[in-house]
Amino acid sequence: AVDEAHRRGRKVSAHTSCLEGARADLEAGVDSIEHGIELDDGTVEAMVKNGTYLVPSLRCTQIEGEAGPESGIPEFVRVKARAIYREQMRSFQRALAAGVRIAAGTDAGPSYFPLTRESLVSELATMVECGMAPLAAIEAATRVAAEMLGVASDLGTIAQGKLADLIVVCGDPVRDINDLNNVLLVMRAGRIITDHRRTDG
Repeated sequence: AVDEAHRRGRKVSAHTSCLEGARADLEAGVDSIEHGIELDDGTVEAMVKNGTYLVPSLRCTQIEGEAGPESGIPEFVRVKARAIYREQMRSFQRALAAGVRIAAGTDAGPSYFPLTRESLVSELATMVECGMAPLAAIEAATRVAAEMLGVASDLGTIAQGKLADLIVVCGDPVRDINDLNNVLLVMRAGRIITDHRRTDG
């Protein structure tokens, strides 16, 4: 399936929970591993060698693993997450230290982790808490994600000839990643679609 997808110029990602799965992914030649909950030194070395991306999606699992019954999250989800979320963070740190290319993804969508700007920022903040530099986390959501998806010629960085999809924030997210929540302006394809800048002088 991976060979056929690649023959047709398509990317392949694999939702991966265990070490055996990660090894199978790498043997098959997938382009990205989603979650990568259990990665050892051998798998991260192979990921670096093969150019395989990791999309860790840490925050959703952390929320599930730290939640109590009052959260409304089903018990079987909480039990599973409690057993894996710290291992997932260690695998992320192992991959980060080895130089695996890491792109940001959120796994957002459940009612307790809705798909919003804040869900992405909280994912980036979790990556920073686990040892990633803030600028690298920003790049994971922009340049590296665009490279992983094969759209880096149009998106991911601010450069002549690319689509002007960007945000302007108040603050310095390289110093505090949470400043990405302070959005002043949103531009899509060069057109301003949201503008919260003061206009009263």
